[in-house]
Amino acid sequence: NFVTAEEVLAQVGKDAFRFFMLQYAPRSGIQFDIGLAKKHSKDNPVYYVQYAHARATSVLKKAKKRVDPKKADWRLCESDPETMLIKQVLAYQEVIEETSHDFEVQRLTRYVYELARIFTRFYETTKVIGVPKETEYARLALVMVTKQVIARTLGVLGISAPEKM
Repeated sequence: NFVTAEEVLAQVGKDAFRFFMLQYAPRSGIQFDIGLAKKHSKDNPVYYVQYAHARATSVLKKAKKRVDPKKADWRLCESDPETMLIKQVLAYQEVIEETSHDFEVQRLTRYVYELARIFTRFYETTKVIGVPKETEYARLALVMVTKQVIARTLGVLGISAPEKM
């Protein structure tokens, strides 16, 4: 079936349309799954990423603490989920630099989706609030920088980063 971009945009919304279009290299074919793009579930990659951002926001609001990542003792983040998340966050600058040189924007969609996936694993396996004070501070700082990187990446892509869903 042939459907115009305008028709797809009207059905799925700006964020899903952009994310799905930007997942592909400019010279490659695109298979746009309208049904998937409409879903509000973890199966939809843009929803999944936006939900991770909203989840991080929720954790920070629940903690009711101001956190300065520069003051966090990152050595306290030593579990696998924490170290994986730190590594993915730290890869952001390199991903941006590579993309700025070759304009392979699909790298950003892959990166932010992987960041959301790693953050979700961290969220599901690692207690953030109610642990020893210094550990809580470091984990909250990790949540904060993850939220910032997701928001920045989505911003570069022209996609919203909702605070709640």
